[in-house]
Amino acid sequence: MGQTTVQNDNAILFGSAKIEIAPYTTGVYSNIGAADGIKFNFKPKFEVIEFDNTEVWKKYANADEATISGTWYELSAENIKKVLGGMANLDTVTADPVLVANEAITLTGVVSQRLAHKNGAGTEVATITVTSESGGGTTYTRAAVGSSSSDYAIAVDGDGYTTIVRMADSDIATGATVFVNYTYTPAASKTIDVGGITALDFLKIRLTNTRPSDTKQFIVVCHKATIEGDLSWTYGKDGNLKPLGSPFAFKAIKDTTLASGYQLFQITDEQSVVW
Repeated sequence: MGQTTVQNDNAILFGSAKIEIAPYTTGVYSNIGAADGIKFNFKPKFEVIEFDNTEVWKKYANADEATISGTWYELSAENIKKVLGGMANLDTVTADPVLVANEAITLTGVVSQRLAHKNGAGTEVATITVTSESGGGTTYTRAAVGSSSSDYAIAVDGDGYTTIVRMADSDIATGATVFVNYTYTPAASKTIDVGGITALDFLKIRLTNTRPSDTKQFIVVCHKATIEGDLSWTYGKDGNLKPLGSPFAFKAIKDTTLASGYQLFQITDEQSVVW
């Protein structure tokens, strides 16, 4: 016979987590992909104050560190640069420019859409023109920086893709398909160089568990962290389909720019709340 019953079904967590990293200075997160055994660990340090002739007077908890660890599989040069946080130098070797003609994109409302191809350097693609018909028709006007009185605007998102968005007062009707011509320069390869004494860049780390039934999330954010421990992988036999993985660990420390009591990590829980 059970001694109690489950008090809140929605407080029971299931499944894995998405792990994202952001530079501490920008807070712009990017997903570093497939991982196993993602673990969040927080162990507060306790300090007891007592005197020879008294009981315990006060007990303090020092919440000054937490760790996130696991095994990580998407070992791209860009991801390794993000994980190493200032230890690595990333360079892109570009290929020849490629012309894209009449890429069809539907613009609805003022929602940004990605172009299909991006520059290897993550910069805006070149020689952009936007028309109403494939190979002709009306040529639309791009908005200048800070302007809202043209047909469309161009930006670059956090993953380096050029995006296009319809302006509110555009001659482009909402839901219309436009045709975009541009030139992009793909990356032929990327190189990572590591070595010497370098200052580490602090990172923000975010773990997100999303419940499939209703997409409600359980999110852990460590405000200020650096890599902790080894980055290593062991090559297997030829023909072995098991992917190469590396252990990873991040150590979060207190972000003293935040108020006391808010400095180490934050948990946002949508799953146990009844809406």
